[in-house]
Amino acid sequence: MSNVIDSKYNRRIRDTDRRRFKSLVLSNDRRKEQRRQRSVDIANEFNQKFLKPGGRHSRRTKERRGFLCPANIFPENSILREKEAIHGTIVNISSQGLAIALSSGADWLTSCNEVTITWGPSTVLSGRIIWKDFNSYYLNNGNSYLIGIELNKTANNKSTLRFSPPLEKNLTRIESISDIPSVDFYPLYIGGRDVDTGIYGFSADTAKLILNPSETLLNQETILNGSIPDNNFKSTYAAYCIAYDNYIDEAIDAAFNAWQEFRHTSIHKRKRLFYDFYDNIKNHRSQLIDLMVKEGHPLRLAEWEHAGMVKAYEPKTINFYLKQLFRKLGNDGDEQLFLARKPDGVVCVMPPGNAPCPNSLLAAFALLGGNTLIIKPPLRNPISTMYLWRKVIGDVLQSNKISPGVVNLIIGDSEGILKKWLASPKVSDIVYFGDSHTGLNIGSQIYSSGKKPILELSGNDTMVIWKDANLEGAADSLIEGFNGSMQICMVARRAVIHPAIYDQFQSIILDKIKKISAGLPDDKTSYLAPVGKIELFYEYLLDALRKGAQLIYGGTRINYAGSPDPSGIFITPTLITVEDIPIAETMKCTLEEGFFPLLTLINASDRSSKIESDDIIFSRIMTFLDQNTYGLRTSVWIESKRYMKKFIKSIQGSGIIRINLLHTGFSAFVGTHGGPKRSGGPFGELNYLWEKTTHLQGIALRE
Repeated sequence: MSNVIDSKYNRRIRDTDRRRFKSLVLSNDRRKEQRRQRSVDIANEFNQKFLKPGGRHSRRTKERRGFLCPANIFPENSILREKEAIHGTIVNISSQGLAIALSSGADWLTSCNEVTITWGPSTVLSGRIIWKDFNSYYLNNGNSYLIGIELNKTANNKSTLRFSPPLEKNLTRIESISDIPSVDFYPLYIGGRDVDTGIYGFSADTAKLILNPSETLLNQETILNGSIPDNNFKSTYAAYCIAYDNYIDEAIDAAFNAWQEFRHTSIHKRKRLFYDFYDNIKNHRSQLIDLMVKEGHPLRLAEWEHAGMVKAYEPKTINFYLKQLFRKLGNDGDEQLFLARKPDGVVCVMPPGNAPCPNSLLAAFALLGGNTLIIKPPLRNPISTMYLWRKVIGDVLQSNKISPGVVNLIIGDSEGILKKWLASPKVSDIVYFGDSHTGLNIGSQIYSSGKKPILELSGNDTMVIWKDANLEGAADSLIEGFNGSMQICMVARRAVIHPAIYDQFQSIILDKIKKISAGLPDDKTSYLAPVGKIELFYEYLLDALRKGAQLIYGGTRINYAGSPDPSGIFITPTLITVEDIPIAETMKCTLEEGFFPLLTLINASDRSSKIESDDIIFSRIMTFLDQNTYGLRTSVWIESKRYMKKFIKSIQGSGIIRINLLHTGFSAFVGTHGGPKRSGGPFGELNYLWEKTTHLQGIALRE
């Protein structure tokens, strides 16, 4: 009978948790649908109010410089459509190819699988888009490639493309991976052995992609079609294996079999392993940073990422974690009482696409708890992650004679691999990194399959700057958030500032922002990286300006050299100000995570001329923080001990609070990731992976 009662109780708990997941998922669905509602009204309003002479803010925009948003940012048909033919008119035919004017914006073209260009009743060009870079289009129409270069965009939103004569595929075929000895090869790693599946992906150096996108991307397509390009892999630096069904099953079996032995590994031996991990992470610094730079991370960002990896694995932190795995509570008469954390089993990990290497290392803490791992790097830019797990972690496991299969490394279709993990009774936990909408849906699937979801999702962090703060320190902390063009989760995208120092701080931060530069990834002075969501950036910026924000600096599309370029893939760091919190609470840029270089300064006043008490200002700031639907980090810059204690006590919705410290910094003991709300789902909190991937057990004994 007790088992029946327990079953009903557990089912009731599971149903409640499922409803919590569903509520979060539906909330995210609504937000995503709202983001899709784009129309020509956005472009018209932007042009009328913010660009044309005489429009509101036109003089201010000119005086503050740096703002460039050409009309073609918002094409006339800005709703992207799938599998729809594009029709255009030939404007010139020459030996260089066809020049074609398309009636729709280029963004529409890139969304289509099939493209047809017609002239009168005849079809002149038809093919499938195989790749699109910043202003070039690559079509495959059967046995040939065509490269379309965007020549210009006219005032009536027509894009002119020139397609070069077809490049015939009469190239040398690749028969095996040994045909390309100049390229580093990364096989899968399953059951303690390197596995060549015979199916390969290739990684191009981002710097070469930026400098010569047409040649680099065409070379990639040539290689993927099994041929050696004319320049013999000059832009390709690595090849990697791709897994399919059998290999995914093999990895699950290998991890499960290894767990049968590894879960009994002593605490002392696990400690030795993690000390060696720490040493190896430091020893491979240059290799890891070099690979992350090749994947497009600015050198400054890659160095910060590596420093965070080292900090997280310091021996004093490892010792602290190990003490939590088995603790004696005390005695009760002749009974001895203990708490122990026991491993869950096989833990599967999907790191994020933007920074897979440093984020995936978080998962190694599952080994501390006695679990085994399957790591699936993203198909795009997997090399630094593969190097980390094969050379840095894998070599330590081998040198310590740990059971083969404790760590397994596979790459392939994420959806197919996830289905395998969900269906396998041998998998216990799944760690997923990604955006909140996708992650909460996946978390619901994981939970429904009877496994433990561990979610690392989006963030929309806030910095609070009190009236007695170190303003230079606070400004420097915000500036560091522009590393990689704010395309990482744990940066402060909004700062709430005490009215007494609002104007002073604005002047300080503006001087620092003007010094931020773009560049190639290996440029030591560069902060900025290519922006992946340029259209969304301008949508959020326009929304803020339309609702009353002031553009102080930035908003310009630029090339890697920093010159204004309507087709540039970089955006100058952008600063906007909002004069009170109620207005800020209506803006997309303060409500949602934005993966682009847009910083919002918010005045914590009520816009009246009266002087308010600090208690009222504190209460207003806390209400704003409490309404944040994300929960990674909150930082506060303050000297007052009284209000410092009030902030620490009152801030509830963040996984990490940092006081007078770099917002993106790392500290011993307290972990690096995690948070509640849409950042971690219904079970989100500061994320100790050694704890999340284990379960608590009470022990009472009498000797």
